[in-house]
Amino acid sequence: MNENIEVTLRDKEQRTADAFGITYRVEELKRDLLAVDGVVDVEFDLDGFWSDIRQIIFLPKYSIPISDKRYYSKLMAMIVRVLEVCAAHGLIKTGDPIEDYGEHLYFVTDCKWPVIQNMR
Repeated sequence: MNENIEVTLRDKEQRTADAFGITYRVEELKRDLLAVDGVVDVEFDLDGFWSDIRQIIFLPKYSIPISDKRYYSKLMAMIVRVLEVCAAHGLIKTGDPIEDYGEHLYFVTDCKWPVIQNMR
């Protein structure tokens, strides 16, 4: 765990995480993802929890200069490390492809964390 990295969730992420009792876990996941070499920010989409879809979708923003001769090897190493962090947090990558949006990657993971059954 990387306790020295300050973590804040965006308002919508925070409300959803609080409602389902997963705030601490999401904050720890974000902290560990931010410690991955190349990752500079992480956005989450937790909206599926409101529809009983237990998936954590996240978009790590990365910074690897395209001019770097090792760009692709660094990108692949970062992806592997992100998947290792997910596994360490009990998240399982779905069959959805990992998409590269240029400065963000798109991951979809199944989440088996215990949650509060929110009665909206």
